[in-house]
Amino acid sequence: MTNFDAIAYWVRRQRHADHSGNTKYSHGQRRLQNRYKRMVLISVLGSHAGIERIADLGAGGGWVTSDLPFPVEVDRLDISPDAVARMQAMGRSARVGTAEALVPVDLVVAYDVLYHIIDDEEFEAAVDSIRHHSPLLLVSDGFVCPVCITGNGHTAPHCRHRKVANYPGHEIGSWRFPPSLPDIDINRIKLLRMDRS
Repeated sequence: MTNFDAIAYWVRRQRHADHSGNTKYSHGQRRLQNRYKRMVLISVLGSHAGIERIADLGAGGGWVTSDLPFPVEVDRLDISPDAVARMQAMGRSARVGTAEALVPVDLVVAYDVLYHIIDDEEFEAAVDSIRHHSPLLLVSDGFVCPVCITGNGHTAPHCRHRKVANYPGHEIGSWRFPPSLPDIDINRIKLLRMDRS
């Protein structure tokens, strides 16, 4: 177990950055990242029939899953009470809440969320919950991100990188971030079919 207070950390960080909590990149770079993540999600929705409801974990401001060109219901969930209140005020979803509110869906979008769960038991519980509630997971592969490395070379307290290969599922799709996004060219977005057994 750890005494790192993740909720307090993300409330504080999101107040001094964009709604994703991103402080490393410029506004233009953050917008490009979000557009790319949105493009991948739209590609998945267009190529996989039967996705009627998705859960956006770590939704922040809810932009990536807003106004999708498909008739899907979106549950926007975040660990930060501030983010939840902000999304509720914006009215971007019929269902907004915390990660504990995850219910059965057809796809979970958790782009950069899982490697921000640093406690092993909490990580295992989160992955088990996703596996129980969804057959598909869209997630960023584990990688060492310059955003998460401190000046002395240690990983920042809000990060714990784990390879997607260790998740209980198998890869059925992969996208590489474009080279116009600096420092994250080794990152991949992967679509996993979760092992439900």
